[in-house]
Amino acid sequence: MTDTTTVVGGRTAGAPPKARRNWAWLGLVPFLAFILLFLLVPAVSVFLEALKGGDGQFSFSSMKEAFTGQNLEAFKFSVKFSAGAALIGVLFGTLLAYAAATATRPRWLRNLVSAVVAVGHIQDPRVLRVGPVLGRLRPR
Repeated sequence: MTDTTTVVGGRTAGAPPKARRNWAWLGLVPFLAFILLFLLVPAVSVFLEALKGGDGQFSFSSMKEAFTGQNLEAFKFSVKFSAGAALIGVLFGTLLAYAAATATRPRWLRNLVSAVVAVGHIQDPRVLRVGPVLGRLRPR
């Protein structure tokens, strides 16, 4: 009895197909590098510096000081203000989402909703650039 093998399309019939390398993950490398360099490294360095005392040794004294007196009041105000701003944003966003989702709406409302949504996407980078420009113009 002779053993015959049939080659089909460059591989032996019945053999599993060759695994192809998937290079799609390489697209994540720039994103992960950005996250590491501009988010994680600064956050960790600030955290570690916050845990140093006046003598440079590890200490919780700065954290203790941060949550007492005027700093504590400022922190409470900041949390309340942020919660209020988030609540207003949720309410306004819900109304806009409802207006955008309703099937029968006048053309002017559709245009208004589109304009408000577009301004939200355009505004952030411009607002972030104002601070450094004004900082440079301030007299020394």
